[in-house]
Amino acid sequence: MKLSRTFSVALTLFCAFALMFARTVSASPTGSIAGSVKDSSGALISSARLTLVNIATNAKVEATSDSNGEFQFLQLNPAVYSLNVEAAGFKKVAMNGIVVEVDQITHLEATLQVGSVSETVEVSGSTLPLLETDRSTLSNVVESQVISNMPLNARQYLDLALLTPGVLPSAAGTQGGGFNVSGARSQSNVFLLDGVSYIDTQINSALGNFRITDAVQEFGVQTSVATAEFGRGTGGQVNIITKSGTNRFHGTAFEYLRNSVLDAADFFTNKNHGTKNPLHRNQ
Repeated sequence: MKLSRTFSVALTLFCAFALMFARTVSASPTGSIAGSVKDSSGALISSARLTLVNIATNAKVEATSDSNGEFQFLQLNPAVYSLNVEAAGFKKVAMNGIVVEVDQITHLEATLQVGSVSETVEVSGSTLPLLETDRSTLSNVVESQVISNMPLNARQYLDLALLTPGVLPSAAGTQGGGFNVSGARSQSNVFLLDGVSYIDTQINSALGNFRITDAVQEFGVQTSVATAEFGRGTGGQVNIITKSGTNRFHGTAFEYLRNSVLDAADFFTNKNHGTKNPLHRNQ
């Protein structure tokens, strides 16, 4: 009886540990920031204090530059951030408009000027690098503005994955449809929705029950050399992020209209003095 109880406790602890560990190694819908702090001469500054703020929620994360003047913010929700950098004997630097995208590393370089910490230098317009130097993964992020503005038949946002180099539509009649990435079968793609598997295991394609395009913030498509948290399939790795809340009340309303009244008749219909086929579709 005592042995059985000891085994039960040990099993419970093992399961708890396994679940905690699994959470850390699973693919997470996040991005990160990495960079360095320097003075105007290019010398690295250690022990600089950095405060990162999510513009939408005011959530704060703090870090300190290491002995090489470098810093990292890991596991960040995709959003727009601001960064304040302070160091003794230097003016404070405020960097605004820092965009963090899913599966991407945003690189920053903070240059401090000699002066009082009560003085602030503002820097705006941070952008993502054109060349990814931290890893060999090839990827592309389809942003919310593109999803909202591009014409989509049936409002299927995943069709925009075709904007990624190396992605082609699957051949007609392919099970599950979808797209091919770098020559791999469409059934080899991996789909994650906010970090959770989003695959119909019967046809190895994305589930079709989430079609609220306006709820999608962005999605990333990795086309080669997937990082360790992916790799379940040999095709593309698609990481979908839904929109999250902010400190302000907000919402959206939309209507997409297709109507034959607004469409021109084709050449043969006009030549034969025919009438257009009626079409009335509202979403």
